[in-house]
Amino acid sequence: MKDFLASLPAIMRNIDTEGNTIEPVVFAAWKRCVEGSLAEHIVPLRIENKRLIAAVANETWRKQVADLGSVITDKINAAVGSKLIRFIEFQIDPAAVRAHRKSIAETSVPDWTMAADEQLSPALTEAADSIRDSELREKFLAAATGSLAGRERYKR
Repeated sequence: MKDFLASLPAIMRNIDTEGNTIEPVVFAAWKRCVEGSLAEHIVPLRIENKRLIAAVANETWRKQVADLGSVITDKINAAVGSKLIRFIEFQIDPAAVRAHRKSIAETSVPDWTMAADEQLSPALTEAADSIRDSELREKFLAAATGSLAGRERYKR
């Protein structure tokens, strides 16, 4: 993704910056510029005449992020090397935010799962490697990781 974003200024000089052509570029930059918990609460929807329309769940969130619009705009424009966005309009659309959060949850790996993978000791890995049947070996590793993940999950 970093290589793609680094090449954007050169790409932007050669494409039409009007219409739907720029949406995928801006949305890719959005993912890089709007991170952390903020990314769960603001969802880019579309671009209309250099205005990025983004969804928030309610009026409280709209007020919270209203002042961030110019900062996010500057970050996106800097990332793509072109002034593709003039400003961001935050609209209340709880359904869009819920759908976005659901897609994040479906594609992300919980921290405790990664911690469990890191806890696979050399002895467990060696034991798995000694199992000749590949299907059984996979089941063994899945069971060991699941057990470790369960322990890790309940620690937190």
